[in-house]
This record gives sequence, C-alpha cells and structure tokens, in this order.
Amino acid sequence: MQMFRKQDPSICEINFGGRRVQKLNDDPEKFISTQQIRSSLPFLRYNLTTTHRWGAFKSVFQPARVHAIHFHWTIRQHDGCRIKTAERQIGYIRHYRTTSSKSLAGSWINIFKPYTSTQMDPEFSKKLENRVVKRIEYIYKSHPVFCDSIDKNIRIHFPNDLHCVNKTSAVVSN
Repeated sequence: MQMFRKQDPSICEINFGGRRVQKLNDDPEKFISTQQIRSSLPFLRYNLTTTHRWGAFKSVFQPARVHAIHFHWTIRQHDGCRIKTAERQIGYIRHYRTTSSKSLAGSWINIFKPYTSTQMDPEFSKKLENRVVKRIEYIYKSHPVFCDSIDKNIRIHFPNDLHCVNKTSAVVSN
C-alpha cells in the first residue's frame, strides 16, 4: 500500500508483470510449529522462474474502490478510479505456481521455458520471512478457531479436516 501513497489519488489499481516460479511441493496443511512454517516458505524454497511476462499480469488494488475482480485484476472500479501499469524496473510479481499436471492449466511448465534461477534480495527476504511468521503466529496462536464455533453438521462431516481446537485445549506452541 506504500506505493499507493506515492500515486495520484485517483489511482486505485497498479498492474505488474510477473515471473512464474515453479512450486514443486504443497504447503503444510496445518500449523505445527514456527520452524515448520519457516522451512516451508515458498519464497525461500523455490527460485526457478520464467522470464518477465505481461500475459497474465497481476494487480495491487484498493479494495474499497473496486466493485469486482477477475483472478488477478479488477474488472469494475468505482467512478473516477484510474489504473496504472508499473514499469518493469519498478517491480514485478513472483507468482508461485504448482507444477502438478492435475492443477488448473497445469501444463504451463512445458510452455514457459526457459527457466532461470532468480532470488529475491536477501535483506528483503529476511524481513518478509519475519513478517510472514509473525502474522501466522498471530493467527494460529492468538486466534485459534474453536471447534464449537463451527456448525455441528460440518464438524460431523469433516471430523479430521477442520484443524480446530477445543476451548479447553492448550494453544499451539513452538
């Protein structure tokens, strides 16, 4: 959102080109520990990327000024809202995409060659890692989902998939 503060007030969406990043494994299904989260962060694990592309650009937008979105960009904005496209030198989106052939458009891995190993700035990566871990810990340690807050029929139908806790259970710790 910092980038929006530097824009004309009428700008409500900024489009960025992207690089697809091969994501070879699934993310953990549930929070177990901080170490598990740190070791599974995609931006630390995966670095094989496509070249910069505009074909499937991604957007950063102000939700309060948009009526509707379509996957990666808005399709209806409030009156007076203007859209800007960021130059490649300003930045791009690293789109971590599964390589599973069973996924939506899973054949992308054979289409977007060649791949290059690219890494984010180490200082930025460390800051991002700490912020992501802090947010995940906040959600899972401070705000657990209590089982009794979930509809009984859903709990019965999905007894092993909800990852909720009983109010008397201890909150997950490192």
